[in-house]
Amino acid sequence: MNRIFLNTIINGVLRIASVGITFLITAFATRLMTPIEAGMFLFALSLVTVGSSFFRMGLDNVLVRSFGAEGITNETTLRFARGSIWVVILVGIACLLGLLLSETVAINVYGDHAFTPILRYVCLTLPFLTLVCLFGFSFQGIQRFFIANVLQNLGVRLLFVVFALVVYFDRGTIDAKAAFELFMFSSIIFSLLAVWLWYRQSAIDKTIIFDVFRRPKESLFDGELWKSSSNLWVAATMILLVQWSANITAGFFVEPELFAYLSAAQRTAGLISFVLIVINMTVAPRFAKLWKAQKIEELSSLARNSTLVMILAAMPLFFCAIFFSDKVLLLFGPEYSAGSHLLIIMATGQMINVATGSVGYLLNMSGHDKDFRRITLISGISSILIAVGATWQWGVEGAAYATAFAIAMQNIMALFMVKRRLGFFPLFAWR
Repeated sequence: MNRIFLNTIINGVLRIASVGITFLITAFATRLMTPIEAGMFLFALSLVTVGSSFFRMGLDNVLVRSFGAEGITNETTLRFARGSIWVVILVGIACLLGLLLSETVAINVYGDHAFTPILRYVCLTLPFLTLVCLFGFSFQGIQRFFIANVLQNLGVRLLFVVFALVVYFDRGTIDAKAAFELFMFSSIIFSLLAVWLWYRQSAIDKTIIFDVFRRPKESLFDGELWKSSSNLWVAATMILLVQWSANITAGFFVEPELFAYLSAAQRTAGLISFVLIVINMTVAPRFAKLWKAQKIEELSSLARNSTLVMILAAMPLFFCAIFFSDKVLLLFGPEYSAGSHLLIIMATGQMINVATGSVGYLLNMSGHDKDFRRITLISGISSILIAVGATWQWGVEGAAYATAFAIAMQNIMALFMVKRRLGFFPLFAWR
């Protein structure tokens, strides 16, 4: 029990640090760059964030479950090697195409030739950042949470901030191209560090890795691994679309300055749902245990109590975003208070996310993952259509409304599915 509590505290502290460093990067870009440069940099950061999640192919959760259940064995080591090769092949092909088409995309889609070198850096960064995160989830599986959090969220961004500040104070200026070049170098450094940290473990048989290359036909494909990862890949991709489709769409449809306002509002609103991440890490295993024992009343009580804690913790941030939105956004610069209405819209969506509770984990931990996948498919596809239509019609405001609506829709659908499958609403007032 003490170890679980300690791990929860460590995870909570590191998650807070990760959220803080992400917020700091946004403030760094908006404070030290012109709105146009900040818009290009933040859009590129959104692309690489979404891309690194997509190209993990759903293997992150598979690896956590695999290493968590079996530890480091020859089988799990081989499984990780296979998955890593799949990821490298997929992201390598995609990034090669991206490099070849970067100028065309920058001019004809983004609408600015100046975005070409930044887009190329995005393509060069993606393979390294994706692998860093993949190693991070493997460390999470063997319960080395400090290293896992550093690789998943904190390390690359913290090193980037250090590099960027050094360059800024040396030159007195920094633009989007130089900033993303530093982000690429940070990703490369941490990918090498991740490989070294993982394979220096004595429990890992290094010869198994080379067997994959010596006998590719026999060793490369794993039907069971693909079945598990592909199902999770679909759900993870749909969740990404809900969270980011409007943001990415806005990057192509609105001016860079307005996109910078949207990014600042989105990252600030995201602080409201941070409490979900910390509490979910603690209650998810308990959900699974109580469901397996069919202790429905205890499961219902835990879900309601955790939801109450999340709402109480999120309320102060929500009220700040609603009533002091213009003052909050002054942290990014005086001109960013013009995006206060965007913060109000997106904060409302995040508060609905919190108020519905841990609905996704309740469905997944109780064996109703197919129901959750269907929900994410509906909400993910809908979010694309809504994002394109709303952004095309109403610009940056439409993107904000689309993000808030998509998040709310996904969570409300999951809320009623929990009621249908488990027999209760995970809202503290609904019994």
